[in-house]
Amino acid sequence: MKLQILSDLHLSVSGMEPEQTDADLYVLAGDIARPAAACAWAQRLEKPVIYVAGNHEFYGGELGRTIDELRTRCAGSNVHFLEQDALVTGGVRFLGTTCGAISCCTARGHCASKR
Repeated sequence: MKLQILSDLHLSVSGMEPEQTDADLYVLAGDIARPAAACAWAQRLEKPVIYVAGNHEFYGGELGRTIDELRTRCAGSNVHFLEQDALVTGGVRFLGTTCGAISCCTARGHCASKR
């Protein structure tokens, strides 16, 4: 399985056209953009996408609401948002969580019910 791994794109600073490659799967490893822009950009990729948020996706938002927004915006599309989740594709298991978000929600007790 070929992966195209992208991170720290910060699309709100400088836009970028999605690059189509021969990868089987794209992995967006955080700091892509705020949820609406990040999900819209990822959905333009023509292959399956695994998306794990970075700390910048949460700027200006509330942790739980941002996670819910990312899940909602990715639902039913080629983008699989992972937050304390797993996805098995092509016989490979991918695990995803945002470390910064987990530290925050663990400290505040927000994620305790999800464990």
